[in-house]
Amino acid sequence: MSKLPRKQIFDLVGENQLNSDGSYRQKILQRCLPGARVEIFREPENQYDKDAIYVVLSEAKQGIGYIARADTALLAAALDAGISIKGRIHELTGGLEDYENFGCRICIVASDKDFRNVLPLKPEQIHYEHAPRWREPKVKSHTPKASTQKAKSGLLSAIFSGLFKK
Repeated sequence: MSKLPRKQIFDLVGENQLNSDGSYRQKILQRCLPGARVEIFREPENQYDKDAIYVVLSEAKQGIGYIARADTALLAAALDAGISIKGRIHELTGGLEDYENFGCRICIVASDKDFRNVLPLKPEQIHYEHAPRWREPKVKSHTPKASTQKAKSGLLSAIFSGLFKK
């Protein structure tokens, strides 16, 4: 019978892809916080990796990526042997002004008491993207109505001056 590998923290791949339901994994990750529970599923029929392991956010039931191929063989064997694995988001990377895409690392264990402490978001990540209040519309330096109205009044002036010229 297989057992869990000693490694507990795994990088995800494919976080910048669409799920089969059309949801965008980046949008899902933008709403996540470290510590969120994840479920992992085997995909033995995956065309790219026979040991593929898909990671789904437990609460939203939406995929956030795959465990990197380099780590799937041992985990796939453990899952195939019926070992129960629990997972959490350990860390979110990216989500910064100069690197907008989010990356994700998860922690997997056989028992809740074995989870490592999650890594909190960096202050820049919180300011840039996270939570419903985080994404505020950018303030424009000018209002389009004023420039449109000015262009219209300039056009009207040209038309009227052309009509009333003798």
